Amino acid sequence: MNKKKLVQRIAVTVIGIPLVLSAIFFFPHYNHALFFLVVLFFSASGSIEIKGLLEQKYQVPIPLSPYWGLVFPTTAYISLFFNPSFSAIWTVFILFTLAVFSREIFRGAQDDFSGSLTRSIMTLFMLFYPNLLTPFVIYLVTFEHTSYLFMLFFLLVFGNDVFAYVFGMIFGTSTRGVVKASPNKSIAGFLGGTAATVGISLGYFALFSSSLPPAAWYHAAVLGGVMSIVSNLGDLFESVVKRSVHVKDSGSLMPGRGGILDTIDSIVFSAPVFYYLMYLVYITV
Repeated sequence: MNKKKLVQRIAVTVIGIPLVLSAIFFFPHYNHALFFLVVLFFSASGSIEIKGLLEQKYQVPIPLSPYWGLVFPTTAYISLFFNPSFSAIWTVFILFTLAVFSREIFRGAQDDFSGSLTRSIMTLFMLFYPNLLTPFVIYLVTFEHTSYLFMLFFLLVFGNDVFAYVFGMIFGTSTRGVVKASPNKSIAGFLGGTAATVGISLGYFALFSSSLPPAAWYHAAVLGGVMSIVSNLGDLFESVVKRSVHVKDSGSLMPGRGGILDTIDSIVFSAPVFYYLMYLVYITV
């Protein structure tokens, strides 16, 4: 990575993370409405990027606008005021799926149905990634100590990303190329990022124990380790998507990082895991 890109990446991280955490901690009004708008922006931008990558790869236009995917996070946010459960999300997704499949009964005749399966699969993937995953972040509002859980989640995800990058840059030269999806990733980066994420989790639970559910030190350690693994999987999956369409970045909106998907890939993979881990913790308290 050249020096200019490195400086841009550090600047985005140093400025972006405090802004997101400030929106979470200092503006919790109306079920964190400000943070919801941030989620909506990233979901919309990510959908636009996914649509572009898929159409570039398969040379088949996706008929559905990427903005339709925003129905899922919006449904999640509205349901917080009435019935905060995932039933509404899955209902909407099933209805969308049926509509996408049914559309090809009539649309498919235009190309003798040769692109029907491709269009259907691409549309569902665009709706699923990232839009069906972002509601898991929104539903953290349903737990007690919401602001502290939000902060913990983002510190773990971004902490893993930052420290994996730092350790990889310093110690990872000879341990790269293990994972073909992202040859620049190194074992040293993974181990360093995981150790740092476990440390962040332990430190956070120690500092804010009164604002979090009761947890033993090994619970915090396991949480940090699991989040590190899942965050890395999200990053690697995004690399798989980009390699399949032969692009380096999903976009260019984020200086030093590439596109929106390059920025939130770890978040959307980690959100469901973090949500269900917290769910298990809270129902056993």
